[in-house]
Amino acid sequence: MPEETHQRLKALSKERGVSINALVNEAAVKLVMEQDALSFYRQCVDYAQGREQRALELLAKATGSSAE
Repeated sequence: MPEETHQRLKALSKERGVSINALVNEAAVKLVMEQDALSFYRQCVDYAQGREQRALELLAKATGSSAE
C-alpha cells in the first residue's frame, strides 16, 4: 500500500476511533455488497430480456390501462 494511502487511512481511523483493519474491512464489505447488487441487477436484466410485452401487459393490468 502506498505510504500516502496508509497515512490517510491512519488519520481517518484516528478520526473515527477505529483501527485501520476495521476501515479496510468496512471497505471490503461495501465492495462485496456492491458486486452482489450488480450481479443481481444483471440477473434481472438477463431474465427480463424478451419479456417486454409481458411486462407492459402486467403494468397495464395493475394500473387499469391498456397495454400497447
